[in-house]
Amino acid sequence: MKTSVVMATYNGEDYILSQLDSLRIQTKKIDEIIIQDDESTDNTIKIINDYILKYQLKDWKVIENKVNIGWKKSFIELLEKSTGDIVFFCDQDDIWETNKVELMYDTFLKYPNIGILMSDYELFFDSKKNREINIELISYSKKRIGNKLFKVLPQNFDRINIRPGCTMAIRKSEKEKIKNLFILSDCKIPHDSCAYFVGILSSNLYLLEEKLINWRKHSSSSMTKEIHQNSRYNKMLKIVNNKLLCYAAVNNYVSKYYPQNEEMKKMFSLTLNKIIIKKNNLEHKKIFHTIIDYKNYYGVKDLISYLTAIFM
Repeated sequence: MKTSVVMATYNGEDYILSQLDSLRIQTKKIDEIIIQDDESTDNTIKIINDYILKYQLKDWKVIENKVNIGWKKSFIELLEKSTGDIVFFCDQDDIWETNKVELMYDTFLKYPNIGILMSDYELFFDSKKNREINIELISYSKKRIGNKLFKVLPQNFDRINIRPGCTMAIRKSEKEKIKNLFILSDCKIPHDSCAYFVGILSSNLYLLEEKLINWRKHSSSSMTKEIHQNSRYNKMLKIVNNKLLCYAAVNNYVSKYYPQNEEMKKMFSLTLNKIIIKKNNLEHKKIFHTIIDYKNYYGVKDLISYLTAIFM
């Protein structure tokens, strides 16, 4: 099976060399690496091209966008352009363990039922200031398949994702499904959330409990900016709105591509209605309803965060 790595870049000059190194020295050589730059204004492109020239990397390809289209569309375009049987999503500022591709490739080879495979990660920071960013490994309902391999069960359908895209690899058979969901969301759901839901719906989402990526968190990353640009209350409202957008698209996807599966349609429809109620409670600051809702659904920790956000 042929392997592809797809990386979307934008103004990544501070960190990209470490990531390029970690791709080049993988214990299993990557057959194809496609890098699409979204009109960077720094030296990202020069660094990449110089690196490719220095190491004579003939299987590496660089595409430069003429206009900035955003990282969400960039990843979907990259997915379409990839030719591998197994495609790995890659961010510009992380560092992969040298055996990441080999272990995940071997897992795909051994278990042909896997459509989408995620790994665990080690979180690290570029400064003490950013250690306040708290992103924990999310728990999930699972069934043990192998030593460290688990199948993610449908009970997780009420989450947008349980691991970031940089931990994911997919079979080429899932590419069109991911693209279709992305289009149904009006190109607003990230590639990794699309992949996650496709895996849940297709019952082929698995997780390898190995920390195969060092996931860098820093103040200039796209995700960090989105999380920390508003007050705590507005952050929570944005999360609920994003979740509503996501499940509305998934609900449409299920109706279009799984019209005979009444159980699945009912499951996502009920979840969508719950999210609408959560949004209404949060927007109107209905404290009593939200206390019950958050305690039962999210737990005490998130409930305390919500009440703090309301009264701060």
